[in-house]
Amino acid sequence: MSSYCPDWIFNLSCGMIATEFISKNTTLPALSHKYVDAISKEYEKIEPVLLEETAEQYILMLNELEVGEASLSYLTGFCCYKINFVNPKTKRNLTGLFSKELKGTASPEYNINNAKKAFKAYIFAMRSGQMELAPSGWTIENNIEIELLKDVASKDVGIESLFNQ
Repeated sequence: MSSYCPDWIFNLSCGMIATEFISKNTTLPALSHKYVDAISKEYEKIEPVLLEETAEQYILMLNELEVGEASLSYLTGFCCYKINFVNPKTKRNLTGLFSKELKGTASPEYNINNAKKAFKAYIFAMRSGQMELAPSGWTIENNIEIELLKDVASKDVGIESLFNQ
């Protein structure tokens, strides 16, 4: 039976791609391929363009809001939220014998529209005081408990991947 990436991991990955795009000198396609390679180790392959377009939508949303320099803080906060919470009132349980958070789905439940809604909901909740940005000093590479994404977050995109797309 096929196992597709849970939508929250898809959303988180797109947030991580957008974060790296803003903070590092690389391209969205190169970053998308890097994350597809990592996700494909556990789940069915996602088309890189889907991750790329979703990350681009996150960036465009922040541009429309004219948050400027705070874009990185919003994206990092979104990643922190996705790792730690199911919703503003429910903490995500990634450990333990009965954790189903990382279990794949029988069919793809992720798409660009759902991801945009999730990001927009986070921004709205954060701006209305229901959510906060990531704690000071919080980084994806140091604070993610999902080995699959921890490894990919700490790995830089090689120069060769900028040309091999």
